[in-house]
Amino acid sequence: QSASAADKTIDEILVLMGLVQDLKLQLRGDRTKLRKAHALPSAEIQKLSASIDAAERELETTESRIAHLHATLGTERACRLETLRGDAYIRARVKARALRAAIRDNLVHHKFEHRKLERAFRHQQSLTTFPEAKEHAQTKDLVHRRERTIGAQVRSFNKLVDEMALLAKQGKKPRGRAPLPRKLDSKKLFKLDVDDDIWQEDPGLGPQGEDNLPRWQTDDNVKRGILAVLQADRCREEMERLDCELQALVLWWNERLHAMQELVDGSQVLGEHARHGACL
Repeated sequence: QSASAADKTIDEILVLMGLVQDLKLQLRGDRTKLRKAHALPSAEIQKLSASIDAAERELETTESRIAHLHATLGTERACRLETLRGDAYIRARVKARALRAAIRDNLVHHKFEHRKLERAFRHQQSLTTFPEAKEHAQTKDLVHRRERTIGAQVRSFNKLVDEMALLAKQGKKPRGRAPLPRKLDSKKLFKLDVDDDIWQEDPGLGPQGEDNLPRWQTDDNVKRGILAVLQADRCREEMERLDCELQALVLWWNERLHAMQELVDGSQVLGEHARHGACL
């Protein structure tokens, strides 16, 4: 492996090791709850059992992945990995960098989900069928769950930054390293400001090569393409809105036409009765 590829492998191994620790803590907690399951409803017991099964599978997969990655390292890099494993500051930094990337990814997904929710809200007057109303409720629930996930990730990230600051005060920060990473503000994140710190490189989390940056940050053609896609999306949304208004207008017109026809038919019947009564 090249030096940069080996460094990425080491970073991934360190992140996965942190995940293994988290999974083991989760399993310990769930198993403790399950031992006291006699006081829990059956639905909660099933939920705990499913959580334990999922965590055990993920733990097995993660440990297999670590073993595979470790086998790809040369002797020198394997020694470096063992050195870094004992460096609490480096472990925290690697984990924070991975967590920050996950937050960015979740923010992108949240943006698209929120746009879908806004579109459904604008058309809520036309949500007359149960499937449409159900989809709207599911999207709304998905957006709220994503926001809670991002909020929890931001709190975990800021906790790691505090941990790194404490380690630095204790003199455990490696010499010559970059400054401490910047904390994140969850309230500002949801505004999706392109100038927000979350979208910029953080020197405190280590160097990020130009080839590792997303193309929407570096490629002008991709930037123009994104603007074109957004404009096309706006056009499709407007067409959907106009189609809904057209359908509502047609429905309203048919109802008025039906009412007028019933009124005319009723008047004709009354006229016939009146003429019949006059003849008698």
